[in-house]
Amino acid sequence: MKAGVRRTLIAVVCFAAGFFVSHALRWEAEPAVSPPASWTTVPAREPRIDVGIAPGALDADAGWVLMASEDLARATPPDDVVDCRGLREWALREGALPVGDAPHTIGITANYRTTVESVQVHVVSDPAPYTGGTPSVRLVCLPRPDADLPFPESDAARIKAGGGTGLPFSRVPERVALPGPHEVTPRSPAEVEVVVDLTGTPGPFAYRIGIDVVEQNELRRFPMTEPMFATEDGGGMGYWPATATWTMSPDRTRTYCEPVTNPAPDAKPTCA
Repeated sequence: MKAGVRRTLIAVVCFAAGFFVSHALRWEAEPAVSPPASWTTVPAREPRIDVGIAPGALDADAGWVLMASEDLARATPPDDVVDCRGLREWALREGALPVGDAPHTIGITANYRTTVESVQVHVVSDPAPYTGGTPSVRLVCLPRPDADLPFPESDAARIKAGGGTGLPFSRVPERVALPGPHEVTPRSPAEVEVVVDLTGTPGPFAYRIGIDVVEQNELRRFPMTEPMFATEDGGGMGYWPATATWTMSPDRTRTYCEPVTNPAPDAKPTCA
């Protein structure tokens, strides 16, 4: 009986020894696993909201009037300019100037989700000199021969550039609040349209636009825009400026009409 017990104990001890030896060899053969790298701390981005302004967008089939130099009025735009919107973008890049009611688009961007309750706009004069050619010719674009030139909607948000004092701008610029709300997210900026009324101002002249926003019941002020330029139309009862009219459809054609001084009631300009 005792001999049987001893044989059983020896068998158990041998099995246990073999088990631990085999696992020890396996653990030694397997490469050590590196501990997981610690988390890298990413600094949180500072909340940021920005505004910008650009000439207001027009529909491709909307006409317009600008003032341009003689050379620009007689220049031929690139072949890929096929509608009034493209022609306006080209003309502004080349130095043509807005007159009358100039649409502007204010863009609001943010790197976080927020609500802008309202946008406040004001216009101030600037001494920056205009270095382009003398804007003496009306540059007109019509999408079709029978098209009418557009006028801003009567309810469009607008701000008067001239102060009505005989100066380009009033000494205390008028502030206009463009109501909201406007929801802004990192992937979805907001756009606000405003018309700057340039009638009654001399030209060419420079102006800057100040933009403030009321966001989460807090007024945020932004630096004034870079100088923008505009001019007077130059026409009146005793003078018709030269006019270059582009008609974009069915074929892109240009008609140039000479200026007329002291026109008679039945006078017509000479056009070619």
